[in-house]
Amino acid sequence: MILQTLRSERLDLIPIDPRLADEMYVGLQAPEIYTYIAHLPPANVEWLRERYARLASRKSSDARAWFNWAPSARTSELLVGYVQATVCAERASIAYVL
Repeated sequence: MILQTLRSERLDLIPIDPRLADEMYVGLQAPEIYTYIAHLPPANVEWLRERYARLASRKSSDARAWFNWAPSARTSELLVGYVQATVCAERASIAYVL
């Protein structure tokens, strides 16, 4: 399944792809992001690139479908976080980091 960029007046949602890792890495180092979530910042850009390659496959080993985008502000073209949906049968989980 190929995800397309979703566009609104102020925001583009760009499908997560390994090519975004360099730009996303810097923003994901902010410690404030991890105050309320049980994750650590990416260890290095290569780790993030490999993770994005797995996410770009759009499916997990347990038959879940992954949908991941990086929001980009149209005024600055800067990536401002990520949004994700994980779909399994009749359920979906949605998460975001901005």
